[in-house]
Amino acid sequence: MRPPVTLDLFAEVAQQALEADDPLAAASRLTAWAEDPHPDDEVSTRELLSTAGTLQGAGGDVDGGVALLHRAIATDGPAETDPRGGLYGLLLRAGRQEEADRLAQELRRERPTPAEALGDVALSLWEHGRLEDAHRWYTLAASRVLRDTETDPGSPGVDALPGLLADRAELRAELDLPADELDELGGQLDLEDHDHEDLDDVGGLDPRT
Repeated sequence: MRPPVTLDLFAEVAQQALEADDPLAAASRLTAWAEDPHPDDEVSTRELLSTAGTLQGAGGDVDGGVALLHRAIATDGPAETDPRGGLYGLLLRAGRQEEADRLAQELRRERPTPAEALGDVALSLWEHGRLEDAHRWYTLAASRVLRDTETDPGSPGVDALPGLLADRAELRAELDLPADELDELGGQLDLEDHDHEDLDDVGGLDPRT
């Protein structure tokens, strides 16, 4: 049996993929670990597959990345990132629009809001030049998080809110749109250590936007 994967080792492999510009090698290593789990692994099999899929896609093997992300989705366990967000982007790159649309609607219906995954959908649309669609998804993600906090101030999506608002504000500037209520909220939040109580003053946003 192989040694356990520590958080430091996992981070080291991901960093080496960036520094050496060799994501496929890192993806292969992570996949091998996922297929031979150790009971003392500090990183879940789901997380290993999710990161491997993202790296596989970044290395140009889009179909391979899609397959790994599907495996991650089907695997139980915790993961820092929702593999469905990365899958959406790879489906767009592969020209599999109908599958991407079905996945996006699944994410849209889910509650509590999978905020980071919705943000990944928005970012992928932005990268594909669909700026107005991206803006709509950023607005959807942020407003849904705010609605979720009305019933649960500790909603898991709240940690993603500052980043969503920052990206949305940047996109709105690119679209030459004036500041709105969400932009004002984003300006109030400290991106490193925001106070959840700041969210209590914002309401009345339509999550269907």
